[in-house]
Amino acid sequence: MNTKYVKVILLAISILSYCKQSQEEISQAKDQWDSADSKNFLTWSQAVDYCKNKQARLPTIKELKSAVKIGITKDWQGSNYWTSEEIKDMPRYTYAYSFTNKDYFEADKSGIKDTRCIK
Repeated sequence: MNTKYVKVILLAISILSYCKQSQEEISQAKDQWDSADSKNFLTWSQAVDYCKNKQARLPTIKELKSAVKIGITKDWQGSNYWTSEEIKDMPRYTYAYSFTNKDYFEADKSGIKDTRCIK
């Protein structure tokens, strides 16, 4: 059998396996997230309560970055989301994550942001 032919087949099998694994990872990640944004902008404490009522919690910065990276946020409505990460020594502030800038920023907890919960 031609060696190039065997290498091409092995490469194709490897790519298909990777794609299947990636799709499974995306599916599992989607299952962790609440199926919808809150319908209103919420303060941070309202967002915490909103997620608790759904038996979930606010996501970490890392979880939001991961959701963006694998592409499950493309249908999400908002651009600035609350995170669960509070700022030490600044009890009035927490971090929010901007999908526009793909980075987190300090946010006053009394402000309003989009909310998405994670299980």
